[in-house]
Amino acid sequence: MNKTRTTLLLSVLALLLVATYAGLYWKGHDGREATNNAYVRADSVMVTTRVAGQIDKVLVEDNEVVKEGQILATLDDRDYQASLHSAQADLAAQQAAVGDLDANIERQHAVVQQSIAEVKSTQASLRYARNDAKRYRSLRMTNAASQQDKEKADEQQGIWEANLVQAQAAQRSAEK
Repeated sequence: MNKTRTTLLLSVLALLLVATYAGLYWKGHDGREATNNAYVRADSVMVTTRVAGQIDKVLVEDNEVVKEGQILATLDDRDYQASLHSAQADLAAQQAAVGDLDANIERQHAVVQQSIAEVKSTQASLRYARNDAKRYRSLRMTNAASQQDKEKADEQQGIWEANLVQAQAAQRSAEK
């Protein structure tokens, strides 16, 4: 009876151990497989965009087979449209500035031409004043003209000489 009892006791003990182990296994197992060194074989590639941005639409489903060059998603283009409009406005402003500079060049060209004409006109008036002063000096020597007329002619010559210096300075300034 000892032997039967020992066998029964060992059987109960073994059954208890199996039941405990099954209970612990069942309680700790939630239906997922777990491993620390698993490998998954899959075909995958790196997907990148040519430009940065927020995704607007995704054109493929999960695990869908795609081909090289196929569009997978579209980006929201509002930021790019705003940048484009800003660049177009900057371009228009720069073109307007170029137009202003062109107009200033044309205006300056006209100012230079005007100053050249002023110098020529002043030179002609100075030639006349010099001839007039020379004539009055000759007339004064023969007492055919008064001293006042001679002095007035000399004064006019001096005025036109000063005007010529002023016109030449204005021409040099306009040409710069």
